[in-house]
Amino acid sequence: MISSSYNHLGLVYAAQRTYRKALIYYDSSSMYLNPEITSHQKRLGKIYNGKGTCLKHLGNYADSEAFYTDALQLKEQFRDSIGIAKTYLNLAGLYQRSDSLKKAEKLYDQSLEIFRRHGKNRYIADVLLNKGAMEITRGNPQKALEYYEE
Repeated sequence: MISSSYNHLGLVYAAQRTYRKALIYYDSSSMYLNPEITSHQKRLGKIYNGKGTCLKHLGNYADSEAFYTDALQLKEQFRDSIGIAKTYLNLAGLYQRSDSLKKAEKLYDQSLEIFRRHGKNRYIADVLLNKGAMEITRGNPQKALEYYEE
């Protein structure tokens, strides 16, 4: 499917940190999707997450938050608990970057709970590393060490 090809190109460019180019491909991918079709809605959630991440790295926090929020609504609609947790993790990272640490902490905790329930060790590690970095920002190196050692 053309949409999937464009989405994968967006993923590649995002991985290469060529965020503006990734956004072009994410937009192209979404043009081939019909938001009325359930399977397309699920793909749109992934595209919105990708766009949110690119916009976060470009410093456009307001638009990033909007795309993450749209992605979260779709993930919730389909009861995609892992997708919800990943979006919480993305939103938490955004809030951490914008110094909204209480919001970030809440979302990190929510994502961690879901990832632990599903045994998603890779994502558990991501959350703990991010929580540790947040504690360093707060001036709590001992608490950061606890997260890093966990």
